[in-house]
Amino acid sequence: SRRGRPSDGDAPKRAPPPILSGSMCGNIGMLLLKEDNAAVVLTLLQKMFDVTMARGAHSGGLVTYRKEPSGDQRGSRTRVVNGKRTQLGELLLARFLRNIERQRRFGSASAISAPQLFQGHTRFATSSLTTLGGCHPHQWTPASRQTVWACDPISGTFTCSTRTVEGFITHNGDLDFFELQPGRPIPTEDLQLVLPHVLGAKMPDVVDSACLAGLLDLHRTRGLWQASVRYGYVFGGLRDARDGMAALLKSGALLSARSLDKIADALAHEWTLLLKEDAKAAAAAETAPNAGALVPSGAAAAAPNDSARMKNQLGSRTTSLQGADVEDGFGATGDAAAGMAGWRARAIASRMHERAAALLGSRAAELGLTLPPSCRTATMASETVSAFFEGGLERAAKLILRRASGSFGLTFSHSLDAGGAVPASGTGCPTTGGEVVVCAKGQPMSIAFYPSLGIVLFGSEAAATKAAMRLDPDNNPWWSPERNAAHRAAAHAQQTRLPSSASQPFARDSSAGHPGDEAPFRYDLDDHGGEVVLLRWRERPVQRSVMDPAAAPPQRDDPLQRVPLLSPPPLALLPTRRTELQKYEDGEELAFAYFSEGRSGELTFSSTALSTHAAAAAKPSGPTRVPVGLVKSGGASRASAAAPTLRRRSIPLLDNPMVLPLPPTVDDPVGLDLQQLPPTLASLRESFGELGAGAREVGGLPRPALTNQRVARELAAALLDRLAHRGDAAAAGGAVDLDGAKKDSVDLLVAGCEVSLWVGEQFVSDLRTALPALRARAVSSNKLLALFGQNVPIPQLGHPIDEGLQIDGAVVLLLSHSGGTFATLACAKMLRAHTKHVFAVASEVDTHLGRVVNDTAAAEAAVGAAPAAKPAAMVPASMISAPAAPGLGPNQAADAGKTDGPAPPRRSASRVRDASASDDSGAGGTGPRAPSVSRCFSTLTGFRVAEPCSISVAATHQLLTHVLLSLMRSLGGSRPDLFPRARPVAAELATLCGASHLEALREIVGDGEQADTPTGARLRREGRRWADHVLEGPLSWILSAIYILVTVLVGFTPLSAALAAARPLFPSAAGAAGTAEPASFVALGYVVGVLDTAIYAFLPWWTTVLLRLAQRRPWLHRVSGRSILIADIPWVGQCAEAYLSKLFALSYSVAGLTVYSANPHDHLVHRHTHRVVRGALLAVGRPDGRVHALAAAEATSLLSIKQASSIQSLGVTCETLTLGHNPWPLPRAIPVVLPTIRPQFLSEKLLGLYLAERPVPDASEPGNATGSAAKKNAADRAAGRWLSRLSPADEPGAPPRPMPAKSPNALGGLYAHLASLARLPPAVLRILLAATHESGYVPAERLDEQVVGVRLSPIDRGRQARFDALLPAQLLAEQRTLEVLYETRCASLQRLVGFFVLFHAMGRRVESFWSYVSFGVLAYDMSRTQSMMRVATTASPVSGMDI
Repeated sequence: SRRGRPSDGDAPKRAPPPILSGSMCGNIGMLLLKEDNAAVVLTLLQKMFDVTMARGAHSGGLVTYRKEPSGDQRGSRTRVVNGKRTQLGELLLARFLRNIERQRRFGSASAISAPQLFQGHTRFATSSLTTLGGCHPHQWTPASRQTVWACDPISGTFTCSTRTVEGFITHNGDLDFFELQPGRPIPTEDLQLVLPHVLGAKMPDVVDSACLAGLLDLHRTRGLWQASVRYGYVFGGLRDARDGMAALLKSGALLSARSLDKIADALAHEWTLLLKEDAKAAAAAETAPNAGALVPSGAAAAAPNDSARMKNQLGSRTTSLQGADVEDGFGATGDAAAGMAGWRARAIASRMHERAAALLGSRAAELGLTLPPSCRTATMASETVSAFFEGGLERAAKLILRRASGSFGLTFSHSLDAGGAVPASGTGCPTTGGEVVVCAKGQPMSIAFYPSLGIVLFGSEAAATKAAMRLDPDNNPWWSPERNAAHRAAAHAQQTRLPSSASQPFARDSSAGHPGDEAPFRYDLDDHGGEVVLLRWRERPVQRSVMDPAAAPPQRDDPLQRVPLLSPPPLALLPTRRTELQKYEDGEELAFAYFSEGRSGELTFSSTALSTHAAAAAKPSGPTRVPVGLVKSGGASRASAAAPTLRRRSIPLLDNPMVLPLPPTVDDPVGLDLQQLPPTLASLRESFGELGAGAREVGGLPRPALTNQRVARELAAALLDRLAHRGDAAAAGGAVDLDGAKKDSVDLLVAGCEVSLWVGEQFVSDLRTALPALRARAVSSNKLLALFGQNVPIPQLGHPIDEGLQIDGAVVLLLSHSGGTFATLACAKMLRAHTKHVFAVASEVDTHLGRVVNDTAAAEAAVGAAPAAKPAAMVPASMISAPAAPGLGPNQAADAGKTDGPAPPRRSASRVRDASASDDSGAGGTGPRAPSVSRCFSTLTGFRVAEPCSISVAATHQLLTHVLLSLMRSLGGSRPDLFPRARPVAAELATLCGASHLEALREIVGDGEQADTPTGARLRREGRRWADHVLEGPLSWILSAIYILVTVLVGFTPLSAALAAARPLFPSAAGAAGTAEPASFVALGYVVGVLDTAIYAFLPWWTTVLLRLAQRRPWLHRVSGRSILIADIPWVGQCAEAYLSKLFALSYSVAGLTVYSANPHDHLVHRHTHRVVRGALLAVGRPDGRVHALAAAEATSLLSIKQASSIQSLGVTCETLTLGHNPWPLPRAIPVVLPTIRPQFLSEKLLGLYLAERPVPDASEPGNATGSAAKKNAADRAAGRWLSRLSPADEPGAPPRPMPAKSPNALGGLYAHLASLARLPPAVLRILLAATHESGYVPAERLDEQVVGVRLSPIDRGRQARFDALLPAQLLAEQRTLEVLYETRCASLQRLVGFFVLFHAMGRRVESFWSYVSFGVLAYDMSRTQSMMRVATTASPVSGMDI
């Protein structure tokens, strides 16, 4: 809900702006500077739209500015509303291309040519309907032809031209309030009433973002008298009015746009007279005897006095026009004439101020101008003239964001600034250029620079700006390996002809502040404090007089120029010298220089921070790396910003292991995710140091070796500090103790949304199992925001969580695969006030969430760092991992080789490193190091476009498994008093989660395109069979339609044709009226008619039955829509349900699927047995009941399934498919057995030995004198058979022979009987003793290879243990923790991946069916849903207003 808006009379100081708000909209943009790469524009825009659509894609738009022959720029906007099954990017770009081609003038080379700006947007309608008017880019005032004034910095004269005036904005976020008067913020509803009255144009749409387009028209005033008068009236004349804007409008005291235009015409006339007077004075000065002294006479002679007077009147503002700085001589280069021209222009501006004040004051009546009493004419005149000279695009953006309340990711562009001729000081060459402004305040925005391509990408999704990192050759129609090879060869030949001084034309010196020569880099705006970035490009023709002849640019017919530039360009096409380039304004930095079509150009960058605290942090002091901007307020000179902002905060995009490229564009993104799942999990294992130091390539991509290991150590150190704090408090008599006496206090708080929360809940459950003394809790991010992020807490009705939850000082782990989920991201910022230990899990470090937690940690580390510590490089903390190494970004490569280093300044950190020394694989670091700021785990999956989550869920779960192992090792080693068994259990669990686990996943995933594995082929076969169940509806329709069509066309049915053929068998009866049909034949005809009617009436049922019989499927299933119930432990069932329901989200209703999930150990029978009908589909995940701790769990699951299957009709019930590792089949179920590629548990070995001994008679029975000897011999034979499985004669690496298949009930009973024995069988004692003596049957290391859990028995407690006194129940109980963790961390993940493969084959078959039968007309993409939203970036259900 929106805050109560203030009344006009109350005049509150200001509505407090929210720290963060949400919107499921996305900005994208591109600046093309090199003509050679115009062909890849649509490819990159398509890729950017594909990525940004993850934030929502109900509608979208794109605008560019086309060049007119006169040099004018005119906007060309395309907007579309997306359909349910259409692709927004494809739909929009196809229509956009038609529009620009239609508007292209005849004879022009191309509709896309450099330099050209593209500004796009995708929208998710959160508070209004999806309409075309609500689509971005927004424009308030339609395009109009107006007189635009500009200043020539060489002569100081002002010239006018008639140009097209229009502006566009793209916005993601919310506009809540805006200050038209100081200290009087008005809500958006009132602003929508005021703007049409002042601007003279009706409101284009009711969405709040449209108001920002109107505010751009109100603030972009430079060179425009109409816009300047409007600005001066609103922000000057009514500044101190007693009534607010809404009250003035209601009372009729607010001047209309027509009245303001009349004032503008009067000022324009006065301006023209002033220029004529100045021209006459200048002409008189030229004919004067002292003209050669370059001292102007007349009006220009009074320049110094006029300039001083202007300063007093306008304050310390910098009066600039079209990029020319009045106060600094309009960019004068030191030439005396140019300097005097600047003084002349300033004198004209000062005199215009005086005339405007007089015209609006004493002369208003004689000119017929009527101003209301509430208008202060002097202030209006001052603001009007200032706006005329100063109101450029950058100033407009800064004023809008400072006066607005809400959240903003904004891009501003204007036709007057999008290109065309611009003033060029110090040169006679015609100069062209333009500018665009990118802003962030409460919403993320990023800008990526690609110097070699001459392309700049910007947008709200940082991942979208990586579109140009790796252009896909398989999906780029303009890419050609042969042409690319020719391009490189021509570039090498060109370089060899250049002199050494010109071999590096774009090399940036350190003073310029550029991260690399031609390597791409990205700049992330400060969305917390607010930041405005101006990108300005300038071009001019190459002057051959300043070039080496050998370095002349190639001609148009050069083959090098005809090859699209998709690889690094030739190094030297133009020797760039800073002295020959246009002088920068103060504060601007060179982003890169480029050459295009015989013109040299430069792209400059300047940044402005909106908050004062960001300005103070901008000054580098010590090792701080917090990304903050530089303050450049209206009264401050840009020269005060000495630190190179672009250099300090740039992130290298290539050869940076922290920045993963986008996945390739394929027809089946879901299938691609599945295929990349096993290698990604292998990389995760390596990132935790499981395989030693170094990095390897997986799929051609370098992976950091030990990045996640460092974050895990930081997490363990934080938890040890938390435990130490609890212990100190308990010793001091506090309320907090190690037994958890204080209510709802937690040590580790895990938060997330949807699938991330479900995975986190299982992780917390396993933490409690493995580390019972650690108080861990999983909570929804929305609940945390509702309780701790609102001015008035929202009660969590029905949930066991309230404001009594103690989170102060707790260690927090936030889970968000995208790194942009609103609730989780808001928690990362909100929790700063409660704890300093905030960690995150995301798809990569280079996400918004990763940057937030790492930058916060960097700021804290900088505070505690020694003053002598010196940072390795001033780059954002989110991209820092260690000192730089070749090929990696600054401070990002220590994890590739060095893992040790000085411990953080924590009491328990050293113990963490000592405890995990066995996990380190690199040498200790030497020398001083910067404070560690690693707080974000990376799943190494990168950005994913598919909405059904598969690889992201699996990778997050696997990463948390490694985190669990790390915590068990570290905490168990540092606090053995609290966690005595953590380390040995972790050692055994690591064996199960290692290579065998990854091999099992490879076997499950297989390869559906090439040679598949047996398990993968079985899963896909069952998936396609279940797809036939779903497709029987449309197939029945098709068969029915064919039957009806044929019978109608031929005029008879099969039965009527058979009756006609049998007509001769019925003799005719002669009558008076002629021959009559036999009565029997007539009666049979009626019977055939009735049968044909029944066939037509129930034709879909008949065709369905025939189809089932032909496909060998049960024919008595219910003929209706199918439903599927997934039964497994909660996290598996919920994730599989979300995955499958999204796969079928766009399927047509006749082939739809209803999906449920249930826990078979809890509520399946109670909640879902009433839904059981004939043909319902039931997918069951079975725990591995062959293991002692899981036998009862599997028996419980199968009991629930049997009870559900007992509900029958016509002898038919639901169709059940079981998925698990136990090969024992469930009666009347389809078993899919997953491979068991792991060592056997000790409990399995014990049961095998017990079964081998069981037939032996008991020695205590009467009459059995030889019982003792017989039993010993039987035990020896059993031990020999058991040991033969472990002998070296077996094939190395071969899995152990499984125990004979038995039902879970039988296994449970056998385990119970084994546990009831008074002592271990002798064969078991011999095995345990063999592991402790060198002369035993089997070496201990061989035993460890084949049996898991041996180290948890007394065998690990010393050689003096009395194994004969060990009870079987005790031995089995010691294995329970390990067996339960194996089920939740490994076996359940394998089942989930099996479900993924099964359901993907099912959905893929249905998707392909519609494309095939309709020739593509009814095709859809199963990787997306109707909501078209993968990342929940909106404030829902918790409002973002009070966060």
